[in-house]
Order: sequence, then C-alpha cells, then structure tokens
Amino acid sequence: MSSAAARDRTLSEAWQHLSSGRPDLALAAVERHLRLDPGDPQLLSMASRALNERGEHERAVETATRALARGEQAEPLWVRGDAQRALGRTDGAVADLRRAMQLAPEVDDVRLRLVATLEEAGLREEASSELEPLLERHPAGPDRPARVSYERAKLLMHEGLHAEAIEELDAAIRPVRPGTAPFAMMLHLRAKALDRIGRYDEAWESAMRAHRSRGITFDPDAMVAATDAIIARWNRASLADAGTSGINDPLPVLVCGMPRSGTSLVDQIVHAHPRAAGVGELDLVERWAESVDEATRMGVTLPGDARRVARRYIDHIRRLAPAAERISNKALGNVRV
Repeated sequence: MSSAAARDRTLSEAWQHLSSGRPDLALAAVERHLRLDPGDPQLLSMASRALNERGEHERAVETATRALARGEQAEPLWVRGDAQRALGRTDGAVADLRRAMQLAPEVDDVRLRLVATLEEAGLREEASSELEPLLERHPAGPDRPARVSYERAKLLMHEGLHAEAIEELDAAIRPVRPGTAPFAMMLHLRAKALDRIGRYDEAWESAMRAHRSRGITFDPDAMVAATDAIIARWNRASLADAGTSGINDPLPVLVCGMPRSGTSLVDQIVHAHPRAAGVGELDLVERWAESVDEATRMGVTLPGDARRVARRYIDHIRRLAPAAERISNKALGNVRV
C-alpha cells in the first residue's frame, strides 16, 4: 500500500472512530501515522479534533495551530476555536470560528459552535443573529437538527421564555438516540428550564432520565465515606511523613472550586494579565492524586517520586506558556490535591 493510500485509510479509520464517539481510538490511529509524517496538515487537523473531543483542549489548540501553519483550512480553525471556547478564551474562539465560517459557510456545525461561544460569552444578541440563518434553513418541525433546537432553547431561556424552550426541546429530543451526548444535554437543559419555572419534580425526572441514559449512577453514601477516608488519612502527621518535593517554584497556580463556582472566570482573569497565563483544565495533578489515594487504600508504597512528579508538571506547563511568570490550572479535580 502506498504512503498516500495508507494516510487516507488512517483518516477514514479515525473519522469512523470519532463518529462512533471513540476519540481515544481516533487519536491512536492518527498518531501512528504522524510518526511517519509529523507535518501532515490533515492528520494534524484530525488529531486536534480527537484531542478536543477528549477534553485535552490545550493540546488541541497546539495541534490545530501546527496544522494551520501548513495552510489555512476550515477544520483546524473551528477546532481551535472550539477548544479556546472551552478554555474560556472567547476573543480567540470567536475570531477562529468567524474565519472558519468564511471558509466553509455551508457547514452548519461551524455556525452552531460560533452561536454557542457567543451565548456562553453573554453576547446573546450576536448569538441570536448568527442562529437566525439556521432557523430559516431548518423551519420548526421534526426535520430541524437537534443542535439547532438546543441552541435556540438556550437563547429562549435567557429571554425568560422557559415554556417555549421546553416545547422546543421536547420536539427535538424525540428522534435523538438515548444514551448519546446530545440526548443527555437536551434533557439537562430541559431540567434547568423546568426548575426555573418551579416544576421541580419534572426537572428532577428529566435530569435522572439523562443520567440513566448514560449509565451514570451516584451513591452519596459512598462519596461521603470516600471523602471521610481521605480526610482521616491525610492529617498533619501523615503529610509530614510523606515529605515534599523540595521544589519552591512560584510558577504553578492551582484554582480549586466546585462546578459553576467561578473557576473559569478566575482562569480568564489570570490569563488576561500580561505576565500570567491560564491553561484551562489539566488533569496531571488530579491523576497523580488519584494514584496516591488508590495506593494508600491498598496499603502499598506511594507511587512515584514527589520531586519527579512536581518537576514534570512544572516543565509541562512552562512549555504551554513559556513567557508567563504564573500559570493557572483550573481542573475541578484540583480539590483532591
């Protein structure tokens, strides 16, 4: 098989994995071929897309930028824009998505991502204006794409039109396959709308239906027990016994907080400072903390060397923002550290 044919086969395989909700497999397929041709723009674009769907938004931005260095294309532009949206970098996201729309005006998905970015940034009039062509192209009815209805419902809720938003979602969700991410997203938004108008029992049922469709279960007693165990294990004496990394570097800043508590806003404020940077959500520290918890539960030696782990983390964030004097990471799992 020629190298061109092998590349095309890799792209096809990666696309199939992405279409079936398996970005890990898509990324693995593309990375195998990128070792042979690390500058291929289409492979880099596909890799950035897989990374973005995995939630590795900073790496997605880097990889899409590498693809764009080989020539301007719509896909890496919208992927980079979407990743920047997830990182709270609204200005860059809007600029990339608008340019992607100019290159691919017929692609609804690009416009929808722009609408979502503008809505999340509080630019609702602009979001409504960008959504209008899609509403004209897809009139109300069973053929309207679910994502169009979802974005319209969000904007209706901002106007206080919660009953209309629920009606829009109820019509849109019927053809959507249960268990998919769009199905759960619409049910969660429906629950939010119902809660806003005091229909609490229906809101609860909508949220629980979303969780059941995704196989999500939550045991509050187990959560309390696990938290109590962590508190009991990590007291002043055990922390002293565990030792420290010995590294006193002011570069890393860990933003801790619960969902919807303002961590993204803090990250954006840090990133706006000329001598600082926000790198979104990195799970490096969280994964290390989880390995420590698992080891202590099993009664085995703590995994890894603290100095090595700390140095690896600092080196990683320094690569992401070489000129910054402070670099914030707002991963929600930071509360475990």
